Formats: sequence, C-alpha cells, structure tokens
Amino acid sequence: MGQIENLTISNLKKKTEEGFDHLYHRYYEDLVNYAFTFLLDSGEAEDLVQNLFIHFWENLDSFQLKGTLDGFFYTAVKNRCLNKLKSIDVYDKHKILYIEAMLVHLSREEEIDKSVLEEELLMAINNLPVQAREIIVLKYFKGQKIAEIAETLNLSENTVKTQLKRGKSKLRNEMNPKLFSIFFF
Repeated sequence: MGQIENLTISNLKKKTEEGFDHLYHRYYEDLVNYAFTFLLDSGEAEDLVQNLFIHFWENLDSFQLKGTLDGFFYTAVKNRCLNKLKSIDVYDKHKILYIEAMLVHLSREEEIDKSVLEEELLMAINNLPVQAREIIVLKYFKGQKIAEIAETLNLSENTVKTQLKRGKSKLRNEMNPKLFSIFFF
C-alpha cells in the first residue's frame, strides 16, 4: 500500500467532509460506469455505488485496508453487483441479465470472445449423457424446478437431483472454471 493511500485512509478516519469529498470525486463516476457493465441500469448502478460509499463511511472506524483503495472499491462494486443480480433471480428466471453481465465482464477482463464462451458451453453440454443433458437444459435454460423436471421426464425427484449433480460435475471438469461459475453458480 502506498504512502498516498495510507495518508488518504488516515485523513478519512478523521471523518472530515473534505476527505470524503476527495474520495467520492476520485472514484464515484468510474465505479458507477463499472457497476453499469454488470447491471445494465444506470439508476441501479448509481444507487449501488452510493450505498457502498455510505456503508464505507459509516464503517470507516473499523476499516482495515488489505491492498489498494482501487482494488477495494472495484471488488466491492463487483460483489455487490453480482449479489444484486442473484437477488433479482425471482424476476429473471433464466438468469439472462446475470449471464450477459458476466459474459461482458469476462470478455473485457480476459479479452475472450463471447461466441467462444457460448460455443464452449454448448459443446460441454452436448458431451453429457442424454438424460443429464435434458435435465441441465430444463433446469438452467428453461428455469424448471426439480419437481417439474421429474414430472416432465417421468423420473423421481431423487433421480433428477442425482443426474443434475453428475452432469454439473462433468461440466465442471470440462469447462473453463470461470465460465462454469457464470452459468452454474
């Protein structure tokens, strides 16, 4: 951690408006833009970053920086965005927003083409045994619950759970770990 960051943290712990203003103006716009790449909603991105600053400010006395301020803020925004996307799963049954946001982020992060990721996913799913493939597709792409899948395929719920577990295990072994976690977190 650099001297400037030590100085910034110690100034912030005095809880002066000047220290907070400096921090806010230094990071706010970039963090909102970063949050937008996940959430695809500027209002939500602004709210998320504002809440992060409020939380940071209220808990500053107990704050221990491990790394850089940049790293802290960007990691915090990323985690809050992913939690937000997971929480809207009720409304986004097929996890489309989450998957799109992670693909955009992963593509930027590692400069991987989105079509390559999708192709890898489809190839891995196609390599599964027929029953496991059907169950994975029904669960993760059609949004069906275990009971619905069991009824659709005329199987017991335990069989569906077992096949789902085996299918995910095979996919985990065959796929890029980051890609696996995007689709099957």
